[in-house]
Amino acid sequence: MLYVVSFFRQFFRSVRRTDYLTLRHGFIAAHLSPGTRFNFRKYIKRSLQDDFKTVVGISPPLWASALAVMLFNVHGWHNLFWFSTIPLVVILAIGTKLQAIIARMAVEITEKHTVIQGMPVVKLSDEHFWFGKPHMVLHLIHFALFQNAFEITYFFWIWYEFGLRSCFHDNFEFIIARICLGGVVQFVCSYITLPLHALVSQMGSSMKRTIFDEQTSKALKKWHKT
Repeated sequence: MLYVVSFFRQFFRSVRRTDYLTLRHGFIAAHLSPGTRFNFRKYIKRSLQDDFKTVVGISPPLWASALAVMLFNVHGWHNLFWFSTIPLVVILAIGTKLQAIIARMAVEITEKHTVIQGMPVVKLSDEHFWFGKPHMVLHLIHFALFQNAFEITYFFWIWYEFGLRSCFHDNFEFIIARICLGGVVQFVCSYITLPLHALVSQMGSSMKRTIFDEQTSKALKKWHKT
């Protein structure tokens, strides 16, 4: 029941204000000393920018997945249409999982009644994520976005080289459905999944490197090289 509610919840609002404040308070209480001045909002923005740097890259396994799609693109099977549903399923599954993490933390707060200075305290743990690996979620987002971009690019390349009504587009209804699915994936991931991931991924046991501001990060990198 928790995952059913979490699935539909991701379509209405990515993160509620109360959830944001609770997660913010839990992060500061777990990683920073009392009284520390810390701009959590800027930290989340830096984390989101860092996530974007990851999802725009292309690795050999991603190229291998694109090659597999082309090899299984047999005439009459409409495999490209079925492959185009994979990114949507992955993105919706990730959004459901992230919303479920927030809901599970809320249940833990209710059961344990952990409140400090008027704010509920969440327990940060990698166990909330699949296989205890928070970074795995970002890799799945990366895979889904790459596959989606590949599908859309392939469509426009065929259109440019052979025309819109070529033999590659023999079933035009499937083509329209593929493009619509691609647009839905881009919208959901950009406005819901990635911002939600930037916040919920902070609920793991360790901090991200974006805990430091840009100037401090550059100074640390320079110090490390020397």
